[in-house]
Amino acid sequence: MSTGIISFGLLRRMRRLSDPALTFLVTLELLALFVNLPLTDLNYWPAALDLPLEILIVVAAVMVVSWNRSAITALLLAFVASFATAAFRNVLASHVATYIDFAAKFTFIAVLTWIVGIAVFSPGRITSHRIIGAVAIYIQIALIFALSYLALLTVQPSAFSPLITLTGPTGDVLRGAHGGSQMVYFSLSTLTTTGYGDIVPVHPVARSLANLEALIGQLFPATLLARLVTLEVEGHRH
Repeated sequence: MSTGIISFGLLRRMRRLSDPALTFLVTLELLALFVNLPLTDLNYWPAALDLPLEILIVVAAVMVVSWNRSAITALLLAFVASFATAAFRNVLASHVATYIDFAAKFTFIAVLTWIVGIAVFSPGRITSHRIIGAVAIYIQIALIFALSYLALLTVQPSAFSPLITLTGPTGDVLRGAHGGSQMVYFSLSTLTTTGYGDIVPVHPVARSLANLEALIGQLFPATLLARLVTLEVEGHRH
């Protein structure tokens, strides 16, 4: 009986950590995208800091769903797989190894998005932390499309104009992959429908992906994010 009470108390404490962990996760993702990425391109960001940053992101995600063992297991397996396939790609240096690595990266970000979704849309009062968590989903959608564009570029180098040159660890968007930061920039510009026009999709698949991303970028804030904000305001009223 006492063990059950202790377990229930521990579960409640872990759930309380879930919402603040969402804010921590978003902060780390913003750091990775808007500090790490440009400084890496300028050779001002030490490569030794990449792994600690990625580990912190995984730790924050584990805190988000610390009460869900299945989600934690899926996240850790996806994270380990992304590192294993990166090493596999570096050894073989073949297209097949690159595609396997891309698949692992896709899986990791998809699992991360699923985990954040569990926390954001789980039963309970909608808090400001959950709204910030929805922003994490928005950012991760941009990363998923950035990886999609990178994968397309490995098959069709002329998919964008001007030509995007891919060198270095292609697919490791946060690890100095030349061309990776350009695709993240294009993805965020497309998702937010900014459209500067300095990078243009010319391949049919690239155009289709860009149209889909722009559609999601319009619908997500107008539906899900707006709904969460409304529920959070209603929660304060009651």
